[in-house]
Amino acid sequence: MKMKEKIRTFVDEDKNQLKIISLLTASIFILKFYKFDKEIAFPSNIIFIFAPIMLIFIQDSLRSRFLWGVLVSSMISFFYKNWYHLDNHLYLFFYWIMAVFIACFIGAREDRIKYIKFNACYLVFFTMMISALQKIMSSSYMNGDFFLFTFLTDDRFFPLTFSLFKTNPYDLVKNKLILNESFIESNAVMLWGKSALLEKGSLIFSYFVVGGEFLLGLLFFIPSLSNFHYHFRLSLLFSFIFLVYLFVPVISFGYILTVFAYTLIDSKRKYSFFWKVSYLVLFLFLISLSDLPKNLYPLTKLFIYSPVLEYYQN
Repeated sequence: MKMKEKIRTFVDEDKNQLKIISLLTASIFILKFYKFDKEIAFPSNIIFIFAPIMLIFIQDSLRSRFLWGVLVSSMISFFYKNWYHLDNHLYLFFYWIMAVFIACFIGAREDRIKYIKFNACYLVFFTMMISALQKIMSSSYMNGDFFLFTFLTDDRFFPLTFSLFKTNPYDLVKNKLILNESFIESNAVMLWGKSALLEKGSLIFSYFVVGGEFLLGLLFFIPSLSNFHYHFRLSLLFSFIFLVYLFVPVISFGYILTVFAYTLIDSKRKYSFFWKVSYLVLFLFLISLSDLPKNLYPLTKLFIYSPVLEYYQN
C-alpha cells in the first residue's frame, strides 16, 4: 500500500478519528498550560505536561480513564486556586475534558463517538449563541466602540490597525503609553489615531463577528440531516475560525472550536478525508499563530518604522 493510501486510511477510520481527537485535546492541554508552569507547584506541573504527552502515545487513549481522570482532577485543583484571573475559554475546555473523561466509561466505540459528537455539537451551539447574545446586549460592542478601543490600544492588533486602516504608528505607541499611565492614575484619557475609516471598520468587524456567531449557533443547534447543511456548517465554521483568529489573536478559542469541528466530521459522508485534513492543517496553522505578538515583531518592521517599534518595545 502506498504512503498516500496509508495516510488516507489512517485518517478516515473511525477508531483513528477518536485517537486524533484525543491527540488534539491533549495538544491543547500542553499548549495552554505550559505558560502556567511558574504558577503551578510541583508535582502538579509535572502532571500538567506529562499526562497529556502520555495520552498522545497510548493506542486507545480515549479509554484511559486514569490519565483523563488525572487531567480532570488537575484542572479542578488549578481552577480552585486561580479562578479569579482565568479566561473563559479555559472553562469551555474544561467542559470538553469532562466530556472526554465520561466517554472513557462508555463501552461500545459507536456509542462513544455519538456521545462526544453530541457534546461537541452543543458546545459549539452554546458557545456561539451565548457569545452573540452577550455582544448584542452590549451597547459598547454593537456601536463599534469595543473594536475601536481594541484597535487603538491592543498591541496584538497594531499591525492590522496600521496596515489596514492606515493609522499613524506613533499614535498607537502614544495610546499604549497613555493607557498604562491611566491605569496607574485611574484617569479618563483621549486616544490618538481615530479616523472615519477606523470607526467604520470597527463597526463592520463588530457585526461580522456577531452575525457569524449567531448563524453558527443556529446551524449547530439544528441536527445535520442534509448533505448541504452538513458541508455548509463545516465550511462556515472553518472560515470563521480562519478569518476571525487570523486577525483576532485569541487563539485558544480557535484551538477548541477546531477540535469540536473535527469531532463532528462524519467518516461515512462524502469528502470526510478532505474535511479531516483541512481541520488538522487549520489546527497547525493556529499553533503557528499562538505567539502572534512576539512572532510578528520582525514582520511589523515592514510596516512600522523601526525607531517607533524599538521605542515601544523598550
